[in-house]
Amino acid sequence: MARLAFLETLSPAERRDTIAGCERTAAAEIARLRAAPEPHGFRREVRRCVLARMEATRQWLRGLEAAPLPPAAGKGPVLKRK
Repeated sequence: MARLAFLETLSPAERRDTIAGCERTAAAEIARLRAAPEPHGFRREVRRCVLARMEATRQWLRGLEAAPLPPAAGKGPVLKRK
């Protein structure tokens, strides 16, 4: 996830790969947690909260993947100061 903070420094292909990789990682972790036996008591509520937060992160990554990103840093035109 740390690479998400530096998306502007990556090429468009690297951006897509990074975002897709994070989304796949989140999806795998969600599936793993859902497959585990459900705990009892307050731990069940904590688990539900964690899964909801992870699913929200996954949805955010999907939206980020679909959104157009600005060009990579250093690749655009150079603007001169007057």
